[in-house]
Amino acid sequence: MFRRLRAFHQRTMERYLKQNEEEMEDWKKRVMRIHREAAFLFYVEEMEGLSDPLDFIIRGETVKGKRETGEVLALMDGEGNTLALAVVTSPPEEKEGAGKGVIQRRLNEFTLSLTRIRGEDAASMEAPLLRRHVRNLILKISLITEALD
Repeated sequence: MFRRLRAFHQRTMERYLKQNEEEMEDWKKRVMRIHREAAFLFYVEEMEGLSDPLDFIIRGETVKGKRETGEVLALMDGEGNTLALAVVTSPPEEKEGAGKGVIQRRLNEFTLSLTRIRGEDAASMEAPLLRRHVRNLILKISLITEALD
């Protein structure tokens, strides 16, 4: 009896989820796909610039997976649109000397270097255009994941 009830519940839920997904707006489908397929997912709380205009410290919360130094990540807005691509430049829990103290980067904080913004090579952008794109990126960034197809 319980098996039949459980099976009925499972079929009902699958039907409900399928129907809801078909009626969803495109951006919600993108975000659901990212959450479902991403091996690494990070919610961004803060993005802080460093001395090089292409380098940033990212703070937030790792939802799932691990990131690796040298990995290319997609920086996305809350609707799952890719805003930029960047390379991770710091290993997890890195410690580095900084003057008299030691800076420790935690799992919820890492550095990255922008490689592409809005489909264009970030390193070859003129400074005013780069600054404008970076300001926009800082305002809109919400998710970071590995670059998905």
